[in-house]
Amino acid sequence: MTKVWERDENTLAQRFMKNELGGIFRKHILVRDNESAVIEKEGQIYEKIGSGLHTISSFLDREFTEVVFVDNSIKNVKEKASDIWTKDDKKINAVFEMKFRIYDPKKFIKNLLKTKNIFGTEELWDEIYTELLSKVLIPEIRKRSIDELYGNREFLKSLEASFDIELKKLLNLWGIEL
Repeated sequence: MTKVWERDENTLAQRFMKNELGGIFRKHILVRDNESAVIEKEGQIYEKIGSGLHTISSFLDREFTEVVFVDNSIKNVKEKASDIWTKDDKKINAVFEMKFRIYDPKKFIKNLLKTKNIFGTEELWDEIYTELLSKVLIPEIRKRSIDELYGNREFLKSLEASFDIELKKLLNLWGIEL
């Protein structure tokens, strides 16, 4: 029986244990276009494979324990950061939108998926919020009053540019590109 990854559009990666793949000594997996599969042995990355029909042998592949499927297609995330407080204690909202793709499945697995079995766009948003919005964007907005923010295109462009630079650095660490 050949394992084909059935995923929804928001799933970025999913881990399958060896016994979930069917077969006794040989496991057959189909990696579709815009997907990668990474073979792991006890949490350590052993090999990355691209699209096609693959046979993984328990004898030849060092007793692998897991296969992680990764979606390499272009994805879009659009989220809203609500209730960001300004210096004069007014609340504003910010809309965040990005198009991205996973270019390095090994980095993605090592730095984001870690021990999780499934990782989607919602979890990615949570990571971005924790790592960037709460540490970079929100403190900058908190330093300014509502009047300083609205209509101040120069500041907003500067904030967006610096946020973009930090976002690209962070995503690169995770094996993701804009």
